Amino acid sequence: MPPRPTTPPPDGRPPRLTAWDAVVAAAATAAAAYVPLSVLPGFVDPAESVAVEWGLTLVFGVDAALQVRRALRAPAGRRPWPTVAADVVAALPGFLAGVPGLLRLAKLARVAAGMRTVGRHHVGAVSRLRLVWFGYWLAVTVHLVACGFLGLGGVPPDADADRYLDALYWSTTTLTTVGYGDLLPQTPLQKLYAIGVMLLGVGLYAFLVGNIASLISNLDPLRVAHLEQRERLDAFARYRSLPLPLRRRIQAYHDHLWERRLVADEDALLAGLPPALRDDVALHLRRDLVEGVPLFEGASDAFLREVALQMRSFVALPGDVVVRAGGPGREMFVIARGAVEVLDAEGRPIRQLHAGDFFGEVALVQDGPRTATVRALAASDLYVLDRDMYDRVAEAYPDVAAALAEAARQRSGTGRPTRPA
Repeated sequence: MPPRPTTPPPDGRPPRLTAWDAVVAAAATAAAAYVPLSVLPGFVDPAESVAVEWGLTLVFGVDAALQVRRALRAPAGRRPWPTVAADVVAALPGFLAGVPGLLRLAKLARVAAGMRTVGRHHVGAVSRLRLVWFGYWLAVTVHLVACGFLGLGGVPPDADADRYLDALYWSTTTLTTVGYGDLLPQTPLQKLYAIGVMLLGVGLYAFLVGNIASLISNLDPLRVAHLEQRERLDAFARYRSLPLPLRRRIQAYHDHLWERRLVADEDALLAGLPPALRDDVALHLRRDLVEGVPLFEGASDAFLREVALQMRSFVALPGDVVVRAGGPGREMFVIARGAVEVLDAEGRPIRQLHAGDFFGEVALVQDGPRTATVRALAASDLYVLDRDMYDRVAEAYPDVAAALAEAARQRSGTGRPTRPA
């Protein structure tokens, strides 16, 4: 017995396809292939046709009942009555009244709905799926057009298998706009039918070319975005006559982003999400980093969540000065990847900091100028906490603020550093 249909979940996502949906899709595809041939004389044995019709009636009838019940249980504004009507029409046993079974083709609407559902659950593969769906519908269309040409007598009488193959050949050459001309329509009705197929073929050809081009360009959307950004920056640098060393640093920065697949601006992407979803994504991306900072060990979950949500991403290339001694100190930095070195007033290295280390807290806590210069040793991914965040920490989490103040006191020269470098 087919599984009980499910209503859409509370979060608004479409229900996933079940094994029964796959059975119905297979039956609909079989009906699209079999029913048009059964209407044509001489292609299908009448006894076999009746058996197939009863099988389709059983499968489509059960599915129509399930779809009606699902629609009645859905909210009033989300009831898919057009699709349900197609399900009911496809299930009608018209063959009992001598009506051609072409109404079975209405079940293809259910296949189309299933394709949309699959696309919603596989967002990253939409372009590839679109090409697969196009291949499916192209095969169905070629078959139906061939059956129509047979029904109009476009192929001279011959063996049944050869007649269908000839009609399939004509359908393919006409739809693909090739049209070799060895099979030509003779009657006015056949010519009108051929004109319609030619116009349909032009649309299919344009759709196919456009989708293939879109698929190729979207195989790696990050690479496309990277190349477009590089072109814009190169044009800007040439227009503004930037010196060559500066232009090379810009290129090196974007090459690093490409290697790390950071072409998309993390903060900009998060800003475009709804607040609840943005918080969940930011927490997933940054919680492990925050928990790995010794300064925050033992802090409450509420504090870790607050810090993870407030951090901004930052990239430093080798040789970049992240902070400079004597400059204003309004930010603290946490190293996610890479390494930096701390320089004294004479520019001599005094320590190195790596992933999980932090710096910049001295000027932030003491509300003064930077006490040291920090320079990137390697391409480094950093996260930034600004003074506004620190003020909230000091007010809401005094224990963490006290630990941060102690770390600043030790880093400023009156104690040992909180982490060995």
